[in-house]
Amino acid sequence: MNTIKLITDKGMKNGQDVTAYLLTGPTVKYLVDGTVQEKSTMWYGGGLSKTFGICEKEVKQEDMQLFFQGFDLSGNKMRQNAGNPPKVRTLKDIHGKPRLDDNGNVMTVEQGARGGYDITHSVPKSVSLLWSMSDDQTKRQIEQAIKECVEDSMKRYEQLVEVRTGQGGKDVKQDNKILYSAHMQFGNRNLEPHLHVHVLTYNFAQNADGKSRGMDGCELFRWRKTNGMLFDADLSCKLKELGFKIHQTEKMTVQGEKTGERAWEVAGLHDRKLIEAVSSRHLEIAKAKGYGMSDQDAWARTRKHKDEPDFLELVEYFQKLNDGLREEFNIPSLEELKEQKDVMHATPNRQQFLERLHTNNAVVSEPEILQQIMQECRGHISTKKVRDIFNTITTSSEIVAIDPLQLHEDDRGASLSRVHTETRFAAKFMLEMEMNIVHMVKKREQEERWKFDVSKSLDIIKELEQEKGFKVSDEQRAALLNLTGETGGIGVLKGLAGTGKTAVSEFYKKIFEANGSKLYGCAVSNEAAAKLQKESDIESKSVAKLLSMLRDKKKPFKLTSTDVVVVDEAGMMDTAQFRALGHYCAAAGAKMVIQGDIQQIAPVGAGQGMSLIQDVMKTSQLTEIRRQKLTTDKDIAKAFYEFDEDGKVIDYGGPQSREDTLKKSAVVWAKLVKNNSVIATKDRDDTIKSIVKDYLTAPCEEAKKIILAHTNSDIIDINTQLRTHYKDAGRIKDVVQMRAVNNTDFFNLEVGVGERIRFTANDTDMKVNNGTKAVITAIKPGRKEGFDITCMVSQIDGTERELKFNTSQYCAINHNYASTIHMAQGQGASNVFHMANVGMADNSSMLVAFTRLTDGQYKMYGDYPTIDSVKERLKLDRQKTNVLASGVKGNSDINTKFQEAKQRDTTFKIKTRPSNLKELNIDEWAAKVSEPYIPDPNKQEKKQVKKQTLQR
Repeated sequence: MNTIKLITDKGMKNGQDVTAYLLTGPTVKYLVDGTVQEKSTMWYGGGLSKTFGICEKEVKQEDMQLFFQGFDLSGNKMRQNAGNPPKVRTLKDIHGKPRLDDNGNVMTVEQGARGGYDITHSVPKSVSLLWSMSDDQTKRQIEQAIKECVEDSMKRYEQLVEVRTGQGGKDVKQDNKILYSAHMQFGNRNLEPHLHVHVLTYNFAQNADGKSRGMDGCELFRWRKTNGMLFDADLSCKLKELGFKIHQTEKMTVQGEKTGERAWEVAGLHDRKLIEAVSSRHLEIAKAKGYGMSDQDAWARTRKHKDEPDFLELVEYFQKLNDGLREEFNIPSLEELKEQKDVMHATPNRQQFLERLHTNNAVVSEPEILQQIMQECRGHISTKKVRDIFNTITTSSEIVAIDPLQLHEDDRGASLSRVHTETRFAAKFMLEMEMNIVHMVKKREQEERWKFDVSKSLDIIKELEQEKGFKVSDEQRAALLNLTGETGGIGVLKGLAGTGKTAVSEFYKKIFEANGSKLYGCAVSNEAAAKLQKESDIESKSVAKLLSMLRDKKKPFKLTSTDVVVVDEAGMMDTAQFRALGHYCAAAGAKMVIQGDIQQIAPVGAGQGMSLIQDVMKTSQLTEIRRQKLTTDKDIAKAFYEFDEDGKVIDYGGPQSREDTLKKSAVVWAKLVKNNSVIATKDRDDTIKSIVKDYLTAPCEEAKKIILAHTNSDIIDINTQLRTHYKDAGRIKDVVQMRAVNNTDFFNLEVGVGERIRFTANDTDMKVNNGTKAVITAIKPGRKEGFDITCMVSQIDGTERELKFNTSQYCAINHNYASTIHMAQGQGASNVFHMANVGMADNSSMLVAFTRLTDGQYKMYGDYPTIDSVKERLKLDRQKTNVLASGVKGNSDINTKFQEAKQRDTTFKIKTRPSNLKELNIDEWAAKVSEPYIPDPNKQEKKQVKKQTLQR
């Protein structure tokens, strides 16, 4: 496994001096022929180590500090900003004034340059345990195997390193030499066996032209997970060469379902309880991950100071630890370990492999395919074999080659980055799905029976206006007439965030009903479906639930030719969901009304169906913002979009130039700053502290304010501080520790009376869904086990109902204070407190965050490094990619026909097509559904965590 963390030019990582910390590592001492021999655990590597002549040189702190600052050992600059002093920034408060510390001094923060990267290589726990119980000779063999695997890994990273030259850094040069120092360590912070190698990669590279520059680390991060898996593959092969065997494991959900996530351990040392017995550090991280943290956040949150003893003391300590383990576990000897057998789970067939490959993306890259290959064969495949399988798969008839990721012409230099020259791929069924959707849309446009009398529709609109005391705008009226009088079997209503798309539903519902139709609603999230039902009185369910009902073989839900299926927040639906639902509607002759905004939150699954449909048919749209009440707020919300001369929204149709993105981001940023919406903080802890303070003092009731964050780890820390305040104030009391569960892990959760909770799994008996909210009113010990919890559950109609459950039978709950951006789509609040995040910041997420605002204030918080990066990403487009829009490589017929279909007045028929790619039509599809290619939504409905599941 590989992790990559940034290091400043002062050699600081997470506030710690890595040069001092890593140089305290022990020198290895072994008894050879009766004498003690020492061996350093640190070494230099990379092409520049040979250029500098330091391959055999001792790694010293003063040299490392020079490298971090951007100099070679002679003091020559290796990058342009070498030796530049750090920037000093002044912190400002919510009113834009300098913040003062407790002594009345202005608070400032220093920002240094990037000094390098810590690329850490960690081995499976059983390998560390094997090393700790081995004799000196075997220890040296294992260390050498790890060192060789690290060096091979760094050769791959060196091949990935790029530097930028020319005006604006548009010319990208490869074939660079780098410098790194590797530091092998043997224990974790809890003094347990944990072999890992910190590879400090200094931020400069020398190109074949002889010039040195700062490196572009984008490719390092893009390939990090893949290269980490290749490192694991190399190591498993070397351990086999030493005579040991490999035991592959597969992670299961708490419901006992296979996740497809595999790992390996040394056979004979693979027992989970044994691993956990020497993995308190791992368990600390796992516990944090149980709350939903990422690997990196969990690592940082549980990190302690590390005072490592010298090597002989460490070995002696490990021996005592192993003696204790042998009293509890039957641990084989080295000889017995070599007599074990390899264990490997069954590999998927080709179809299953391709389905897993397209879990999240319609178009996949080389590193993503390599990851999936290694995921299936963990521990039993060499890197050469991985490459052989990759070549076999990508040249098969079941895979379609896709054009490289596009780059705007203004950003194209004489040479491009690898990511913009690398062929991408898609399974043929992904292309077929998209072709089918396009063909279905073009055919259903001709269904005249859905084009109702306009005058009758206008009368219905007028009657409802009088009844509700509400007058629709000209724009809304035009949209209503388009959906009910100008479209065939599919109608699309797109609109800006907060323009009242869901509110318009009540009007077209009346028109459809007056013409003999019955309406059914659905949305990806249960909350969005509940909102649609509340505002339009259309019976609504999640998309997964509706598809499950349609597929039910015992008692299927059947649509009729007069039904209308309304899809709300449709921008969050993936391609497979659109194709499946579209099939059932087309087979029955039911109309689909699709409403949403593709510029908001993207689908979790592969592709974006609404974007594909918008490409090939006429749509109506709403641009008059109604959610925000202040003109300045409406102006900021509109700044996240682009408009043509007629005031219509321009959907992103291709890559934007970096200059254009920066300019447009600067416009939005200026509006936010002018509106006092940006709060700069000292660091992450200060960010959370400021958010909680401002949230608690905001002059409105809690139901009208919301805290938003991008990651689960941020959510957890914000919730922790809020709960501390509420407990101190007596709002949360009688707290207990219960065993809670997410999809894959159990974790300890503290809850009390007055606690705001959210259910995280559907349960038909309790009548709760993933996302249902409640407040705990009573807790008492269960008669046999667990806790009996009484809570008031929020209903769709705004009322509450009492619910009682025992945590031994249902424990899928979590705190409900701060919310992720994804969960907040469709909501509104008077005051919005938003914790910014660089990695997650783009036009979609920032748009959704800001447009939750109604009539109060929006505030975005972050430290200066975060703020400086986020302000350049406000107009960054990272929408989901579709196969047809990406371009099928080497097939001009498909690409040309798709471009013609985008003119919206042509059919979509392919005369020339790839091998084995059938021409699809909706009539054929009505009788034949390729079910294996549609993810089973029932899996989302099976998360009813019952007592027998917990016992398992």
